[in-house]
Amino acid sequence: MSRVFVLQEPIPRSLTGWVPDIRPASKHGEISYVFNKADKPHSWPQEQVEFRLKEVLRAYDPKEDSILWCGGDLIVLILCTAYMAFEFEIMHLLQWQRADNGGFYSRTPVAFGHI
Repeated sequence: MSRVFVLQEPIPRSLTGWVPDIRPASKHGEISYVFNKADKPHSWPQEQVEFRLKEVLRAYDPKEDSILWCGGDLIVLILCTAYMAFEFEIMHLLQWQRADNGGFYSRTPVAFGHI
């Protein structure tokens, strides 16, 4: 079964309290979090963030699985992308597309061979 690796479990935005609804992403696979709400990777040493990314994302299948970044620490997205480029030729990001019915996530390939 396909999986969606959510880099950081959504938490309420500090000013508005709004929380991204990632339920529509489950159309692309089972939701799995790399970092949960309680994790604070911005305060972790880089090596610890990298260890967690490698530990969780080693199960990533580039043909079936997707990555979803819905906010949180930008360093997590940067380190994830660097790891994926090192390990795989391609990854798939889920991107939110606004539509009349609210919107949906589309699966977008990111090929690393051309970088």
